[in-house]
Amino acid sequence: MHSAAHQDINVAIQDTAATAVMPICAVLAAVYGVLAIAHPIFTLSSYAYLMSFVAAISSIVILLISKYWRGRGTNEHVHLVMAVLSFIVLFNVVLNTIVDPQIERSIFFIAYLITVSLLVLSRWLFFCLMLFLTISWLLFVFIFEFPPESIKFWSWLMFVGSAVSIMLNDQRQRAVLRSATEEMQLRKHGLQLSELLKANELALADSNGMFKKLAQASFEELAVHRFGIWIFSADEMQLECQFFASSFSGQGVEVALLERPVMPKYFDALQENRIISAVDAVTDERTLELVDYLKEKSIVSMLDGPIVVRGQVVGVVCNESVNTRKQWTIEEQTFAASVADIAALVIQSKERAELERRTLEAERLESLGILAGGVAHDFNNILTVILGHAEILQSMLAENPDALESVNSIAKAGGNAKDLASHMLNYSGRGTFLTTVVNLTAVVQDFCSGGGSEFFSDGILQINAIERPLPVKLESSKIHQVLLNLVINARDAGACNISLSTGRTPGISLPIAELVTTEKLDANDYAWFEVVDDGEGLSDEVLSKMFDPFYSTKEFGSGLGLANVLGILRAHFGSVRVRSSFGEGTSIRVYLPIDESELTQEVLVSRPEEAFATKNWQVLLVEDDPRVRQISRQLLENEGSKVVAFESYTDFATRLDDIDVSKLDVALVDLTLGDGDGVEVITVLHRARPDLPVVLMSGYDASSALSRLNDETNVVFLQKPFVSHELLQALTTACK
Repeated sequence: MHSAAHQDINVAIQDTAATAVMPICAVLAAVYGVLAIAHPIFTLSSYAYLMSFVAAISSIVILLISKYWRGRGTNEHVHLVMAVLSFIVLFNVVLNTIVDPQIERSIFFIAYLITVSLLVLSRWLFFCLMLFLTISWLLFVFIFEFPPESIKFWSWLMFVGSAVSIMLNDQRQRAVLRSATEEMQLRKHGLQLSELLKANELALADSNGMFKKLAQASFEELAVHRFGIWIFSADEMQLECQFFASSFSGQGVEVALLERPVMPKYFDALQENRIISAVDAVTDERTLELVDYLKEKSIVSMLDGPIVVRGQVVGVVCNESVNTRKQWTIEEQTFAASVADIAALVIQSKERAELERRTLEAERLESLGILAGGVAHDFNNILTVILGHAEILQSMLAENPDALESVNSIAKAGGNAKDLASHMLNYSGRGTFLTTVVNLTAVVQDFCSGGGSEFFSDGILQINAIERPLPVKLESSKIHQVLLNLVINARDAGACNISLSTGRTPGISLPIAELVTTEKLDANDYAWFEVVDDGEGLSDEVLSKMFDPFYSTKEFGSGLGLANVLGILRAHFGSVRVRSSFGEGTSIRVYLPIDESELTQEVLVSRPEEAFATKNWQVLLVEDDPRVRQISRQLLENEGSKVVAFESYTDFATRLDDIDVSKLDVALVDLTLGDGDGVEVITVLHRARPDLPVVLMSGYDASSALSRLNDETNVVFLQKPFVSHELLQALTTACK
């Protein structure tokens, strides 16, 4: 490891030195080019032309070296190039000294020493050349027998020049080494970050695996001992640790919770700084509020990088040094900030993957809902025939107890099937609801006081409801049904304690990635109620299927309880969030849009409960299902009514002119026809006679149909399947 790092530093030094080759070549080539011209003019020695020739050759050689260096793709021989340049300078110094042996020529030796100190990066080569040059200077003095009094000044100058050269060379060595180290560190950081960005865990949105890689990278590049990722709560008032790793003990769990009221300066620093570099975390103003946490963990220095997602700080990456004071370099701070950016990518990748999964899940549930609605519609048509004929048989077999018992069993089974179809319609979001604006908290409290706790008599049912009103448009009985399903499921999961709570949250703070919904959640605010239990929890497999119709983990479960819950929430434009781990209990939170109107509003025309009066009506019947048309006609005729029946919209439109609409008492129209729909039939009838009472029947719910009728107030809805008294009651209501 050490030799590899040493090799990397040597490579970085070569790279740094390589950047100086071209500038040095340019300067030396220019100097010797000028000397080649100046020697014949200003030098009085007979060797002036020789000196000019050597200078010219030196300039040319240096230019060739620069051309050679420019064409190389590697920095491997940079030290050799520097040595050659140094030798050219040395050769010119010695030549100039020999041809003009004046003691003043010592200045050449001093200049050479300084030049070598700037050119040569190898310490041993520098000292060898300096030793060689010093010996050359001494030989120069003794060979030409300069008197001692004439060399005294130059000796001191030579000594000072040597000292300056050593200092310059040492400073250059330090600067190059520092630059090389920084370059090597940047290169390693760049490679490390590149590998992190290419990691499969990031592409697969494996946040835990990716956080492990980030921790390992921080341990290697920053030499820290603790690494943690903390995420803000929705209200940004708390930081909770989502991942923690230690270089001492590996991955672990950090249970600490940081709160804004206790440490506001640290929370503000996360919002204001790109990086928090605290050399002494205990005394740094930004981290001083963490002193208890720091002393408990023996943390001395901290390097924290805020995690920014879509311009908002959502958390922080914490790098902590234990029992070691660290001076964080710019490169380390930059690396820590980059790790925080990658952590933001991990969070976004996970959110995107979760959103995609939820979208696919919502589409799947929507498809199942459409299927369930279609099946329920057809099933209701069949049940209308079964229940109608069963009722006729009951009246015909009143004198035959044995046969009547069998018919009663058929009617009872038909009633059970009717309830099943109702659950399926609820799941599809097409159930029949009578909604009013009520206080959600009051609904939850009414559920508990009205018998909800009886279904959990063996445990403790607690209520933690806020006092602030939560106005929501809903049908209380349906929400009671949702609560009942959730409490019973918690009980059956072995819970000893169940907590019911309510609250309110802004629409922008909804945990969209966790919601199970097929509706667009665009309200400004949402009320919620939550059921939390300490039961056995749910496995991932159960979580993925829990809202599917007919899926149940109970031995004798129908599999429609939670499917019905989802359908009710869909019809109320709400959603649900489920959090659970096997063996750790379950939390189910239901979100419903706030409605500030505080007005009670009906969404469908309900059937009154008062008794009806049998009349000999003239009834126009439009129904495409021959079985339903036949039983409806028979039920009406048994009560003395006269029926004019049509089998389709086309049949109705073709034969309408043959009918005296003014003599009709009421029309009974199916919503879904093979070649049209009942709304079109009603429009045509009311165009001919605006005051004609109409009963609109369907295996679907009333809400969507009646919303298309606008001001058609004399329309009553009849839900299939129905029996004779329900049919007659609807007709009576319409005719009033």
